[in-house]
Amino acid sequence: MLDFFAGSGTTAQAVMELNKEDGGNRKFILVQIDEAIDEKKSKTAYDFCKNTLKSKAPVISDITIERVKRAAAKIAKQDLLSAKELDLDFRLFTMVQKPELVSKENDSLRLITHADLSPQDKALNLALQNSKMLHKKLESIIKDKLYQCENSLYIVQMDKEVLDYIKNKTHDEIVYLNAFDNIDLQEYLNLESHLKARLHVVFQ
Repeated sequence: MLDFFAGSGTTAQAVMELNKEDGGNRKFILVQIDEAIDEKKSKTAYDFCKNTLKSKAPVISDITIERVKRAAAKIAKQDLLSAKELDLDFRLFTMVQKPELVSKENDSLRLITHADLSPQDKALNLALQNSKMLHKKLESIIKDKLYQCENSLYIVQMDKEVLDYIKNKTHDEIVYLNAFDNIDLQEYLNLESHLKARLHVVFQ
């Protein structure tokens, strides 16, 4: 079960406790706006983030993350045997703006990117476009170049190594490629020729 809640460490603890009580496998997503903490209006919270959590620019989500960590630690401390059987870990995601094409004065187009994403983040975005859930495992097949989730492959960097792997070690997997990536035309044509309908180009 995957549930969605507004950002709340209290909610996280309640779900973890419920899983512990009945042996459930509930999963949840906390959503929290990255709102800055005003030092004058909320000095205690600001000082806690700055001094204890070592936040460079304190935001409310800093406190949400800490609450989830403490909720997991509390459950693990209460019952070590049960805690070993529970998944008390979590993953952190940040929403960023998508790339966009803009028209220049000379009527040409320019691509604006809004975030410097890691290779894994790029693969994750392709996986989300492929309707994969956030809790699904994203495996690195070729470091910083090719990732896999279930029966789908996500190309982050296209080169001969990736092309050889896809040609020789894949069968029915669907392959996803970001249309905004800087890919050599010849490499793309070779990939398209081999995969045909198995290749999906994503405008993300």
